[in-house]
Formats: sequence, structure tokens, C-alpha cells
Amino acid sequence: MSRALIRGCWLVALGLFTQRLLPAAEPVWELRGKVVAVGEEQPRLVELRLAEGSMVRVPLGAFSAASQAAIMAAVDGKKPMAKRELEGSPLASIEESVAQCKTAEDALRALKLCLAGDSGGVPPADAAAAVERWEARAQRGEVRLGKEWVSPAVAAEAAEAGDELLKKLATMASLGNLKLMRDYLEKASRVDPNSSRADFLLGMATAFGIGMRQDSDKATKFFAEVVEREPENGQAWNNLAVCEVNGRRFDDALTHFANAARCLENPQVVIANVGAMVGYNALSTKQAEAFTALYDQLAPPQPGQRQVPPPQSRLVFLSPFGQPLSGQPNFSDFFGAPVAPIERARGGIVITKDMVLVPATESKSGGSWMVRSAAEPMIDRPAQVVANSEGLGLTLLRCDGLTTQPLAATAAAVGSEVMVVPPPGRPRAADGPGTVVAVEVLPGSFVYSTNGANDVVGATLLDAGGRVIGLTAATPTFPQPRAPRAFGTPIERIWPFLKENLPDLKPSAPPVAAKAWEK
Repeated sequence: MSRALIRGCWLVALGLFTQRLLPAAEPVWELRGKVVAVGEEQPRLVELRLAEGSMVRVPLGAFSAASQAAIMAAVDGKKPMAKRELEGSPLASIEESVAQCKTAEDALRALKLCLAGDSGGVPPADAAAAVERWEARAQRGEVRLGKEWVSPAVAAEAAEAGDELLKKLATMASLGNLKLMRDYLEKASRVDPNSSRADFLLGMATAFGIGMRQDSDKATKFFAEVVEREPENGQAWNNLAVCEVNGRRFDDALTHFANAARCLENPQVVIANVGAMVGYNALSTKQAEAFTALYDQLAPPQPGQRQVPPPQSRLVFLSPFGQPLSGQPNFSDFFGAPVAPIERARGGIVITKDMVLVPATESKSGGSWMVRSAAEPMIDRPAQVVANSEGLGLTLLRCDGLTTQPLAATAAAVGSEVMVVPPPGRPRAADGPGTVVAVEVLPGSFVYSTNGANDVVGATLLDAGGRVIGLTAATPTFPQPRAPRAFGTPIERIWPFLKENLPDLKPSAPPVAAKAWEK
């Protein structure tokens, strides 16, 4: 790997901090924090851990003299790692990745996901021992607090301490006293490293200059901390992208707007922000084309209609609760959640012209429902609950005016191609199919490879003939050490529920030939 690449993009997680390696005298590097290991052979390589948990190596000579001394002091008295040890075992890389999950239960599921199929080259005995270790942690209910694994009681104490600080700050903010805001927020972030609320508020305060100096660069760092702690926080992804546009980091903003649209229940603000970027004069031709392509993904043109991005003079931030912010916000409003929005189906299968199956538990199905179809992605249709399957976490809705999808009798076999069709308004992570990796890794589930990030729960899974073979299932969020994988719920597990409510429904016949994925 070239030093130019090292200088440009490595973020290194050292101890409890994440620091960017900054160049001193070219091409010298400064280092802060803990060193994992140093190799024996020339050139001597320093092993570091990236922010997402993967391991990298940097030549010792790339660091300044002071940093080299600190690195060698960190390994003084320890046997340097041999070359074969420095490479790291596949199991060690996998366990470092799954340890980024929030709970031991999720880490166990993530471990089984990584070990499915070919097991990533991990010997069966080692894999079984790793599963046993994480099963023990999961049985104890351990959760991650920062970098440590603790009991739920310890994590609850930290959360309570953070809550108390934010409550005091909320009272002061309501009275117009913001003098101690930064101290309270920074302390809340430290005492409860599992929560991103304090960092989100710090990002808002520095973005808008509330109680402190306006600083878009600092706001960018705060929102980056939020998405590191909570990778599914769509509001933070949107705000991070807006800050990056202000800093002229347009390529990063493009990626993060896409992440925001993937995570948010209602991505309309993100769509408008992306539309505003299409005509942004500072973009290169290639960047303008990329924003246009993303806009077309999020708001596909309707037949016979010309797609025009909505007029918008400035990019819009989102509050912690998802409300668009216009003008200078009232900081005290950020401490109380508004009325819950109407629930929307995040994905699902159109079973008949008036029936759609969506992922939802019975506790969520009592209120109003709206369904947005792929044929009309900007229109919300009202829907009513017909039946719930508590064990499957699925709800059958009645919704008129939909286009049916052919259903397979069973999921595809291991090695078969599978395509994820995201819900309307969600960008597809990557073009092209994935592959079924393994079945029954968890009860009633299968594992498939995907070229992008974890798909939203309830996205449709199709086989090579265009038939529905299942739905995407809940998959832990963690930095996967190889090609991303996800869990799916096979269609054969869903059929009994469908037959119970729609006894005349039948699966489609297998296709004579595979269809082009673009169709």
C-alpha cells in the first residue's frame, strides 16, 4: 500500500479515541494512542486497528522520531510479533469485527453470519470454540459500553448518568441559559459512550452557532461520531452530508446522503437535498452526474413525466427526531420527542392486487398505515391490518391498487443468485445479484452475500427468474471483514401464514429461463 494512500484516508482507532493520522514533515506521521504490535522483519511494520475494526500495517519509518520511540516503548519487554503472526488469523479478524456490535447477542449472530458456508477459512474446531465464547457472553446478557463488555446493569448506570446530565441541560436550555452547554454535552458523551444524543446536539450547536462558535468542521466531526456509534441514524447521516458539502467534500456527501436515504423512514428531505445538489455550481461534471444518478434512484421518473428536482435555496438539516430545520432552530426543542409519525411499511411483498405482506410486530400494527409502491414511489396509499404473525414478525395489510409479484414455493438453493429489491425511495447498494451462502444458520433463516451495506428489513429477495424467494431479515450492524452478508427469511417459512389467510393463493411455476437482472 502506498504512503500516499496511508496519508490520505486511514482513520485509526487507538484506545478509546479515534484519531486521523496527520502528516508532519512530509512524509512523517504522528501517532497518538495504543499500538497493537510491531513486526520483526525489515521494513518493520506497525499493526494498527482501523476505526471500523479491521487491521492495517504501517511502516515504522513513516512515523516521526518521537512517535517511533512511543511505539517501541509500547511493545518494550514484549516479544515482537513474527511475520506469520502479524498477518493475523481469519478468526481474530472476524472476532474483532463482531465485537463492534452493541450486544453480545448481536455479536453471536454476526459471528454465525461470518462463519456460514465456507467459514472464512476458520478451522471448524476454532469456529466452534468462538461460538461457545460468544454464546456464554450472550447468555449473561453482556452489552458493549464503549470498548468494554459489561453487564446490562453497568450500561444502565452509564445511560442514567448521561440522561441526568441531558435533563439538567434541557432545563437550562428552556430558560435560555446555554453557558454550560458544551461542558454538559461533552461530559454526557464521555459517561455514556453508547449514546449518540450528546454528540448529535454538539453537532447541531456547532453547525448553527448555538451557545458556541459556529464551526462546520467541528460539526462534521460530531456527526461522524454519531454515525460511528449509531450506523443506522439517518438524521445524522443527512446532517453529516450537509456539513461535508459546506466543506466541499462532495464525494463523501454523496455517499452519506445515500446512507441517510437508506436509514430514514421518510427520506423526502434527503431527496430534496440531493436534488438541490444536482445544480450545485461547485461540482465537477462527474460529481454532478453522480448526484443526478442518486436522485433518479431516490425519486424515479414517472412514465410520461419529466423529473425535475424541487427548487431549494439551501440544504436542510434534520432534528434528532427527523423534523426538517429551516432557519435558526430553538435548541430547547431538541430535548423532547414530538408525536410519533404515521408508521410506514419499510418493505414487503405484494401478494395479491389488494394484499401486501410487511415486516411488523403485532404491537406496531394498531395505528394508521401507509404503503408506497414501486410503481408510484411518491404516493402514499392507506392500508388496513388484516392479520399478524407474531412468530414471524409479519403483518398482512389490505391496500388497493398494487401490482402483484410472482412467489416461489421455496427459497433458492445454496450457490443460487439472489437480488435485493429495496423499498421505494431507498437507493440500491450495488447493481448485480448476490449469492445464497448457507441455509438454517439461524432457525428459519438463510445467509446471502450482498455487494452493499446491510439491507433494510423487509426488502424483497428475488431469484434469477424474478420470483420472490423471501424477505431480508434483521442483520447486526458491524464492519464485516469480507464481502458483506445478510440474513433472509425464506419464502417457505412465510407460506403457512399466507395459506392461513389466503387459502387460494398458489406459488408461481419455475421460469423457463433466467431474466436479465435489469428487468
